[in-house]
Amino acid sequence: MDEVENICKRAKQLVRDHHAGLITVGERIQQRAPDFAGMTDREILDGRFTLSDAQQVIAVELGFSRWEELIAAPELPQVRPPQSTGRWRAFARVFVRDVPTSVAWYRDVVSFEVDYLYGSPPFHGQLSRAGVALNLRQTEHAPWSTPTQEPDLLAVRIEVDDVRTLYLEVRDRGAQLHQPLRTEPWGQRTFIVQDPDSNLLSFSARMPEPTSTKGSR
Repeated sequence: MDEVENICKRAKQLVRDHHAGLITVGERIQQRAPDFAGMTDREILDGRFTLSDAQQVIAVELGFSRWEELIAAPELPQVRPPQSTGRWRAFARVFVRDVPTSVAWYRDVVSFEVDYLYGSPPFHGQLSRAGVALNLRQTEHAPWSTPTQEPDLLAVRIEVDDVRTLYLEVRDRGAQLHQPLRTEPWGQRTFIVQDPDSNLLSFSARMPEPTSTKGSR
């Protein structure tokens, strides 16, 4: 497959990502397409975005001012998947049946802050606390809305510095406890709460350092 075809596919994928409402494409478009300069991520995702717009973004990303210059270049840059050399962050996705209801629970019971909500009414949102981010995604049927034969299927596992204080905090705020605070066989203290959609969230102390032993001579 030649590089022209690769580059064209990259532009088409950007259009699909925009139509899918991927939050990550907002800043990418805003910085590289003049028609979208100064717009917010939500304005960009709600607005019209054409293949021509995507081609402009790709051209700038590859070091050209216009798509025509990119395609006419005697040597096209090779398109390789971007590789991150910095720190990574993971965003757990939690499926819920009603985003506003779930947002209220995570905010009021577990003290997460609302980063943003998307849609009217909202069908997607992000909440965070102490560097942990959860993406809430609305779905018609929650994955755990029907009983399963597998016990303790966790949606999220989060390690915290002071698990006992957090346990008392969420318990006193009316959290439904799936498992009370206890010490696991491997030495970690954990508890599990259940959100309104039966998603199980495990909170635990930091994993204890392994005990090293020295053999006798």
